Amino acid sequence: MLEGIPNEWKQDSDINEIFITCYRMMRLGQKDFDEIRSYGLIFEDIGIAIWVSHGDIRYPDQEIEFGYDEEKDISKCRVGYKIDEISNTPVLFTYSKIPSSKNGKSFKSIARMNTDTVIGLLEIKFGRNQIFEKVFETYLDLKTGESIVDSDLYLNPDIFPKPDLSKENFDDFEALFDLLQKNTESSRLMLALRVYKKALFESLENKFFDYWLALEVLAMPNKDDKISAIQERLAKIYGLSVDDVIGNHVFLIRELYTLRRHIVHRGYKYSLDYNVEQYMQALFKDLFYDSIGHENLMLSYKLYEENRQQLSKLLSI
Repeated sequence: MLEGIPNEWKQDSDINEIFITCYRMMRLGQKDFDEIRSYGLIFEDIGIAIWVSHGDIRYPDQEIEFGYDEEKDISKCRVGYKIDEISNTPVLFTYSKIPSSKNGKSFKSIARMNTDTVIGLLEIKFGRNQIFEKVFETYLDLKTGESIVDSDLYLNPDIFPKPDLSKENFDDFEALFDLLQKNTESSRLMLALRVYKKALFESLENKFFDYWLALEVLAMPNKDDKISAIQERLAKIYGLSVDDVIGNHVFLIRELYTLRRHIVHRGYKYSLDYNVEQYMQALFKDLFYDSIGHENLMLSYKLYEENRQQLSKLLSI
C-alpha cells in the first residue's frame, strides 16, 4: 500500500498526512490487469496520478486521531491499482495528500472531497465495478507512520459489467479530468460528482434521492428547481423537440420527480431497482458529458426506448 505514495510526497515537509482509500474491482482477471500493468497517468498541475503495479493488500493497523474542517481546495490526489494476491482481483487505491495544518485548521475534509470527486469520475468513465467494494480507508501520518482505518463495506454491484481498463479509456479519463478542471462551473460539477459517488454506495432504500440530487446539481443551477431544466438539456443533447420531451414524457423526468416528491414530502419508502438505478446513472452521465463539453455517450435515450414500459411501472407510485 505505501509504495504507491510518491517519494516527493514523503520528502515534502509541508505534507503532514495522506488520505488513502482502497476499492476492490470486480469481473477482471489477471489477464485483464496485465494488459495495463505498466500504464499510468500524471496530472502535474493538481498532483493527480494513476499508476499500475502488483502486490497484496496491506492493512494499516495503528491509529491516530483526526477531524474535519472546511478549507480551500488545496489537497492533491493520486490514484493507483494493485492485485489482491489472495483473491486475485485488481484493487484501486487513491492517495490524496494533506498539507500540514495551518492556524490549527485541518485539511482532511478537502482530501476526502477530492477523493470522492475522483471516484465519481472514475465510475463515469470505467463503470461501477471499477469501485466494486470499499475495502478500507485510512489517514496515514507520514512523520510517525501511524494510521487509522475505517473499513465499512458497501453493497456489492455484481449485476454491473466489468470495467473497461483499456488504454483508450485511460486517455479519455485524462481528457475528462482536464475538461472538468477548466470548466467555469467546476465547483458545481465536482459537487455533482461527490453526490453521485455517495449514491453509488448508499443502501437501496436511500439511493434514489442522492441520484436525483446529483441530477439537480448538474441541470438546475438557475432554474428554481423546475424539472423543465433537465428536460430541456436532454432535448438539446439528443436533438429532440422540447415540447415533445415534456408533453410525451420522454425520458420519464416527470415520473422521477413525482417519486422524489413522495419521498421528500410524504416519507415514501422506495427501494431502488437495478433497472432504475442504471437509467439514472445514464441520465447523469449524459448530462455530465454535456456539462463539460465532452463528446456524449448518448446512453439514456437507448435505455429509455428499450425499457420504457418497465421503467414506468417501476417508477409508478
